[in-house]
Amino acid sequence: MSAQQALKRQDTMARMLRKSVLEATQKATQSKALKKITAGYELLPPAEHGIRYILWAADSAHAKPTPTKAQDEEVAATKSAPKPFRDPFSKENLEEELFVTRLHDTHNLVLNKFNVVDEHVVLPTIEFAPQEEPLTTADFRALLRDYSTTETVQLPELPFCHFLHRIDMPEDTESGEASATLQAIYEKMLRQMNDTPYPVAASQPPSSSPLPVAYNLLLTASFLFLIPRKTQSFHGIEVNSIGFIGSFFVRNDEQRAFFASHGGPMELLRQVTFPPIPSK
Repeated sequence: MSAQQALKRQDTMARMLRKSVLEATQKATQSKALKKITAGYELLPPAEHGIRYILWAADSAHAKPTPTKAQDEEVAATKSAPKPFRDPFSKENLEEELFVTRLHDTHNLVLNKFNVVDEHVVLPTIEFAPQEEPLTTADFRALLRDYSTTETVQLPELPFCHFLHRIDMPEDTESGEASATLQAIYEKMLRQMNDTPYPVAASQPPSSSPLPVAYNLLLTASFLFLIPRKTQSFHGIEVNSIGFIGSFFVRNDEQRAFFASHGGPMELLRQVTFPPIPSK
C-alpha cells in the first residue's frame, strides 16, 4: 500500500468512526440514555501567557439536590458498609444505547453518559483493567484509531511540573508500528515522572497504585503530555486532563466566582499540581 493510499484509508476510517459517534449520539439522545450536564459556556478573559479558558456551567436540572438531615444521617449510617464495586463498562453493565463500536477486540468506544461537550466519548478496555495500571500498546493502538484527526495544540511555558514529548511520525505509519513507538515514548516519560521527587505529605493515605503519583495524560497527533497531580480538585472544582488545555466545569455560582477572585484558571492548576522541576 502506497503512502497516499494509506492516508486515504486512514481518513476514510476516521470519517466512518465519527459518523458512528454522531448516529449513536442521536439515538441515545432520543432514548434519553444520554444526559448532557451543561447549560452553556463562558469564554474567560485571557489568563497568563494569553491563554483563553472555557468555563462550562452545570445544568441546574442535573444539580445534586441539597440532602435533608434524615438523608445525611442515612448516608452516614451506610458509610461503614461500602458498596461492592460495579464496573459500568463491563459486558453485563454496559448500556447498549451508549455503545458505538469495538476497536481491535480490546476496547469499546462508548458515549459518555453524562457528557460535558458534544461527541464526548470514553474508550474503556473490554476486559476489566485497574485504572491505576500504566497504559499498554493495545491502549495506544485504540487511541490512534480514535484520535487520528486530532489537531495540534501549542502550549507555552507552564508554571507546574510536567513532561512533554513531541510526536513526529509520518502520517502513513502503520498502526502497529505507531502504537509501539507511542508505548516506548510513554514508558520513557513514565520513568522520568516516577524518578522525580515530589513534596508529598507524609500524612497522605497509602495508595494501591503502582505509580508514585497520580497524573493526567493528554495525547494528540503532535505530542504526549503527562502532568503529575497532587490532588484531584481545589475549592470544590475538579480538574481533569482537559483542564490543562483550557476547559473547566463548574457546578454553582460559588465555583464560578473562584475564577474572578482567586487568581484565575492558572492558579487552580497550580493548586492541583506540583511546582516546576528546577533547571539543573
